[in-house]
Amino acid sequence: MNERADQNDGKGIGGEGIGTPDNASDSTPGQRTPNAAAPPASKPRAQSSRRGPTIRDVARAADVSAATVSRVLNNDETLSVTPATRAKILAAAERLGYHKNHQTRERRSHRAKRIAIVEKLTEVYESEEMFSYYIRSSLSTELTRMGYDVLRIQGDADNATRKTVGTEVDGIAVIGLFTANEIERMKRGSRPIIAIYSDTLLQQCTCVTPDFESAAIQALDHFLTHGLKRIGLLCTDVQFARRNMLFDDPFLRTFRDYLSQLGLYVPGYVYRGGLSTELGFGMMRTAIREHPDDLPQAFLCCADVLAVGALQALHDAGLRVPEDVSLISFQGTPVVRQTFPQLTSLTVDTTAMGVAAARLLDAVVRREPTTEVPCKVAFKTKLELRGTTLNDEESATGPVDNGFRVMRPYRLVNGIHPRGI
Repeated sequence: MNERADQNDGKGIGGEGIGTPDNASDSTPGQRTPNAAAPPASKPRAQSSRRGPTIRDVARAADVSAATVSRVLNNDETLSVTPATRAKILAAAERLGYHKNHQTRERRSHRAKRIAIVEKLTEVYESEEMFSYYIRSSLSTELTRMGYDVLRIQGDADNATRKTVGTEVDGIAVIGLFTANEIERMKRGSRPIIAIYSDTLLQQCTCVTPDFESAAIQALDHFLTHGLKRIGLLCTDVQFARRNMLFDDPFLRTFRDYLSQLGLYVPGYVYRGGLSTELGFGMMRTAIREHPDDLPQAFLCCADVLAVGALQALHDAGLRVPEDVSLISFQGTPVVRQTFPQLTSLTVDTTAMGVAAARLLDAVVRREPTTEVPCKVAFKTKLELRGTTLNDEESATGPVDNGFRVMRPYRLVNGIHPRGI
């Protein structure tokens, strides 16, 4: 078996091997990254003859990956490699004259920078695995294109800290619903960190998120313009602690404040829990049981899996969608097209978010002046109308008839609320 595969054996650091990031200087003549400028035509051979053998030279001679060579020469005990392969690498290094002084100089000037991507996945947040995948895919692809090695870690902040301690990690990207305390623990390593999906500005951490507030308002406006005033919410029970205050799910904050300004907020229409199809089913079944005569005419669901479960509960109860109850989901993963009827969704451009996060993290790692102050980059979602909402213009009633206009100015009251809803 080709030993190139052992760099991704799950026991050590993954990635595509040792190389120079696209934005690094071409300090080793004759080696350059795809985006680096070509050396002067009159000098390449002379320059190449003066350099010593590199890890890549040893890797080619031994027919293994550069990452495997690096780990063998550094006596990495976590590497799973056969004695024959180890002997072949050592023999190739000796034959080429690759010595410690060459290795030290190359590590200093040519070690590919490494980014750890940390995903928080739990059983009650199954939708995060699907949604996280699309962000991670574009993030990892862009980081690799920029010359970074990528180390993937799943779990909580403690697991991420354990796996990055003693590892040459130049930056960390965290994807998912991380609490303030978890972000603070990961920041203690003094390495650049960027959060994707969680709003971490209060922790002085740069983040890339969907624009949750405008997404929720867009969904509520769609319901209201179609005359639906009894509106419910299925959302997470996550609360982000900061001193003695708690920051609720951004959908809940916006939902509560926006409908309160319109005089339409009903606390009993809000259901909270984890993010799974089963929990979405249970929330909707509870709503149907608790409101036999005044069930909300519409529900906003803060994750696709919640909407899938809610739709099944409505079907089981004999309720028509969207005639009796309308649904709008958030995320817009492919599952929204696999239901009947198909789910109307607030679709997040996960590819754009992943690419933007990679480029922003790269700027933070390189300590560009523009990254000295933490920032939040928010991506607008797109409301894609499908079969779970009333979409025809004839059914739209325009602004609600209680003296308020649907698009009236909206203001969050600091976005801070005590525990509970």
